[in-house]
Amino acid sequence: MTQKFHGSITVGGIEYGWNVRRGPQAEEGRLTGHSLYVFIPDGEGRDLILDFPFPELGTFEKTADHSAIMAALRECIALARQAAWNPEKRGKPIRLDVSVLRTSESG
Repeated sequence: MTQKFHGSITVGGIEYGWNVRRGPQAEEGRLTGHSLYVFIPDGEGRDLILDFPFPELGTFEKTADHSAIMAALRECIALARQAAWNPEKRGKPIRLDVSVLRTSESG
């Protein structure tokens, strides 16, 4: 089975493109999870980088299946929009820690 590390997803009626920016890594004595890059295709707006905790989207040996990645993207794109990410506005990409994003939403 081929893993898909990019694609498109529709959230709230808007189509987004996405790809895996980086897989899990060991940094400064700790493990970091996958980072996903989200953007509006053919747009010039502000892109989003979502940093997931290790091992939510997989480990060094195995990446989560496509449906799990899509579910995480649906949730986190909606949360990022609520946290004031505006992909139509121009600017540098915004990087959000998914753990913090989820905590902010529930608090």
